[in-house]
Amino acid sequence: MEGMLSNQIIIRGRLVDDFDLRFSASGTAWATTRVVSSRAVKAGDGWEEKDTTFLPVKVLGRQAEQIAESLRKGDAVTIVGRVVQENWETEGGEKRSRLVVICDEVAATIRHHQVKVQRMTREHPTTGGRAASVDDPWAA
Repeated sequence: MEGMLSNQIIIRGRLVDDFDLRFSASGTAWATTRVVSSRAVKAGDGWEEKDTTFLPVKVLGRQAEQIAESLRKGDAVTIVGRVVQENWETEGGEKRSRLVVICDEVAATIRHHQVKVQRMTREHPTTGGRAASVDDPWAA
């Protein structure tokens, strides 16, 4: 469909660094880090990593604050997002660009970790009260 082109990427890897949380002048949060991903190949009696790729990632909004508080360097993650090209000019006038993954979803991979999920409390949009009890796992 013309005009409806988009891209999506799913990455499984480990965080290279802790997230660097920042805020714009208007108060919008964003957090950045890098994810390393590689493929393990059987090599004799062991395994060898091949095709190692380091990808810069960016998380926006409230999710950026939650992720920066929750995940640390070395944590295994699964990221769903889209690839965008960031362009800028250096102080010397050189044009630069790089590809960055803008994260729509970030999840701790629990294959080798134990994760405790904590539900956030939110204000109900119409009543101003809490939408559900934090202790009620089945509340909408």
